[in-house]
Amino acid sequence: MANITLNGRVYTYKPLSENDRGDFVGKGAFAQVYKATASDNSTVALKILNDRPESILEKELLQRLNHRYIVRILDAGRAVNFQNQEMVCLVMNYVEGQDLFRYSWEKDQEIKISLMLQISSAIQYAHEKQILHRDLKPSNILVDKKGEPCVLDFGIAKWFSEDRAILAHSNTILGTPAYMSPEQFKALPLDSRCDVWALGVILYQILCGYMPFPGNGYQEFSKNVRTSSPKPIPETIDSALQNICLKALEKNREERFQSAAEFGKALRGYLKEKFLSSAKSKYQRETEILELPCDLYLNNAYWPARRNNLLQCQGFHKPVLPLSLFIIGNQDNPECVFLAYPKPQGNPMGLVQEHQIIALSENIIAALKQANRLSFLPSIPSKEYLYVHQDAFEIAIISGNNIEKDSWPYMGIKANAAKLSELLFSCLDSSKCSKKILDLLQASYKEETVYDLQNLLQEDELGEIGLHLALTQGTTKEAIDAIKKILDELCSPFPLRRQRVEKLLLLAKEETKEDTVVKIIMTQDNTDPFPEKTLDHWKYIIQGKLRYIWIVPGRKFAQNAIQVLMEMPQEWPIELWEKCWNSSQGYLDCTQKEWEDLTFLQQSVYIQHYQELYSQWKNIPVEKETKVSGVSFFFRLIPPVSFWMGFENEALYPNAKKHKVILNSPYYMGKFPVAQFQWQAFMKKNPSYFKGENRPVENIPWHFCIEFCQKTGFKLPTEAQWEYAARGGTNTLYYWGDRWDRTKINSASYWMKKDIMDYSQTMLFGFIKKWQTLGAETTDVGQFRPNAFGLHDMLGNVWEWSQDSYAPYSQKEQINPVGPAQGIGYVIRGGSWANCAWDCSCAYRDSRRPECRENTIGFRVCSSC
Repeated sequence: MANITLNGRVYTYKPLSENDRGDFVGKGAFAQVYKATASDNSTVALKILNDRPESILEKELLQRLNHRYIVRILDAGRAVNFQNQEMVCLVMNYVEGQDLFRYSWEKDQEIKISLMLQISSAIQYAHEKQILHRDLKPSNILVDKKGEPCVLDFGIAKWFSEDRAILAHSNTILGTPAYMSPEQFKALPLDSRCDVWALGVILYQILCGYMPFPGNGYQEFSKNVRTSSPKPIPETIDSALQNICLKALEKNREERFQSAAEFGKALRGYLKEKFLSSAKSKYQRETEILELPCDLYLNNAYWPARRNNLLQCQGFHKPVLPLSLFIIGNQDNPECVFLAYPKPQGNPMGLVQEHQIIALSENIIAALKQANRLSFLPSIPSKEYLYVHQDAFEIAIISGNNIEKDSWPYMGIKANAAKLSELLFSCLDSSKCSKKILDLLQASYKEETVYDLQNLLQEDELGEIGLHLALTQGTTKEAIDAIKKILDELCSPFPLRRQRVEKLLLLAKEETKEDTVVKIIMTQDNTDPFPEKTLDHWKYIIQGKLRYIWIVPGRKFAQNAIQVLMEMPQEWPIELWEKCWNSSQGYLDCTQKEWEDLTFLQQSVYIQHYQELYSQWKNIPVEKETKVSGVSFFFRLIPPVSFWMGFENEALYPNAKKHKVILNSPYYMGKFPVAQFQWQAFMKKNPSYFKGENRPVENIPWHFCIEFCQKTGFKLPTEAQWEYAARGGTNTLYYWGDRWDRTKINSASYWMKKDIMDYSQTMLFGFIKKWQTLGAETTDVGQFRPNAFGLHDMLGNVWEWSQDSYAPYSQKEQINPVGPAQGIGYVIRGGSWANCAWDCSCAYRDSRRPECRENTIGFRVCSSC
């Protein structure tokens, strides 16, 4: 361990060595960065700078910046290390996350634009402080676990007041060529518009997946940026968004966005228009859209139950007019919030006829039931929220567009018959109503008696809430039914069933963290003998053989109990589910010891159960057919997971070391490799060496695969997505175990009819020379049996291109990883008809240059859920 002392504080870190990365995070042209521990045990980022003018400048620049999306400087100055040597150091807040390109790869377009909007606000702030960044790129922008960006590395930033471009001591212009503006290459005086250019390049890159101006080295980038037009943007990206990209990339900076604020305003306007268009399509009527002040969204006490209930309001449906929210940035601390709501049809509520009173009451009760289901504790809405159109009624959540006004529903006076009667009175013309209705309403209003009124309104069954609307602490009918089923299981004569339910309920209690969990009610005298007993007393009560009991659980416990019971696959051991199901994040954790201890066959069976169960939870199909221009593509659902990626034996294959990967979103993987008939439908020419419309297309470079994806709307899988899908839940070499079986896939062993385990044996047994004589070739897709996820030919037949460029794996835990922006070619996975057993394993990885064409390489596509 090493330590440095800076301004009286000690920072400890493990330095980089030949065999150990230690706490090393990364390095740039002027510095190395380490993860360090301060003397108060806090974790910080320690940046050790070269002792040169640019290094001192970064210190001065960062000390002027204090913005939510810019790395914060905690300490700076000349420090003394353990060898008593002086060095310039910056101490900054440590940001744990992914770089912008990796993070955004699998995200929706709206999230990508939202991130760019946040980043542009940070750059505008820096510009207002008279500071240019000059080296904006995805690797200098980290996105943390909350989804918030953080702009790093002001190592070559400059003051606005400087009147000429800063040159390095080598007289080369500073910056990363792929993101430099034309004026930077020309060494012209710079202003804020050079950073706007970089923002445009980044936006283009995360939207398209490739660079607007490709190049290989400084000179090629310089020529392309100064003289070439950007590569065409895929047609799947809206024309309005394309225009924003292209305007930011205008070579004449006078025609570019003139500031980061103007760039951000354009993105904000695009998001607002897209949200409004989506809301109009959803509501099929005139729609209003408002931009909420963030203070109102977070803090205003008059907004319905503040922001949590505001989010829940999106769950309403007829007769309530729901609203829609679009949140830019972190939900807990947003950059901005758009709210859309449909305008009511008809007129504000006036007086209604006697025959309409039942319909009006039914609509109000239906609205209150919805509110209860959404965990609101609502009041009866007042007349200003009611609208009538012929005999149809609608209930608005907000009155007009006054978002600061008290709204319905809200945490207020609980609904009851008196309040309902009061509302009905206000809507009736008493001179035209029968005495019976008036008497009943008056009785309900004064005494809160509801039984005659209930009969009048023809509500024979209103669930557990009844017309008295005691919705505050009661539970839903579904919860009561579920708890009754739990009691049935607890009373079962079969010990294993009782033990199972007891364990599940204890798990639900542990997740609930409620002090008083249940209340026991006996039907004999309707008394509660144990008013404050918790779940631990259930067993005693059941074993005491009390008859005719039921329970009314606390709301939170009931929800957790139902969730645990519904989520638990019936075929799984409880201990396995408890250890491997990450309930807080909603994915299966296959890195747990309990999962690793299973046989590959058990893993395959359980992963199939998980796939089917996840399909039921999310109401999405396990297998779907997508037609593009009349051509069918079949996909299989791949649910979210945490798994071990890579090889166990690090010495055998150091570039694929075993590490933990989390894929926290479901996706669909192509059931088969792309076949030749599918390729020809969109690309016209068939380049394949082995012809056959149902054979996989091969002999295609990586760039052509990207073009195919742009035309079909699909994408290449990342390397992590491919490996998880190939493994099918197993942690073995092949998805059928660690033992090679040449009958399982199309490989060199299949054609030689003997096991060829490594490349040397392909030479030894003469396959390289004999393959044509043997008739070795690709086979029709789907000829061999699928893996546990239902995917065919994941191993063998043809290698499959990945979206990722090739580089050694990171040893840290990765969330939705993608390859580096630049690497050694692009990754291919899975082996082929001409490969040995080792090449066809789930974890083996190889690479090829993007222009490479081989009759062993094809591809498979995937899509988002």
